[in-house]
Amino acid sequence: MFYTLNDIKTPALILDEEVLLRNLDRTATYALRHWLKLRPHLKTHKSLFVAEQQKKRGALDVAVGTLAEARIFC
Repeated sequence: MFYTLNDIKTPALILDEEVLLRNLDRTATYALRHWLKLRPHLKTHKSLFVAEQQKKRGALDVAVGTLAEARIFC
């Protein structure tokens, strides 16, 4: 089935997965080379998939802004 942007209910997070993973790899590599510890904030994407990918790439943990986010993501 073919969908258009008009078919997507909002709010919606639409990502190019290849670009996302490449950027996460670049960020993780930079952090490793510069002895930095990553603790990304989930308010940026509010996505379990993105949070899992960040943790796979070395993020120590994730930061949340609300108790509701903590219940979902932690």
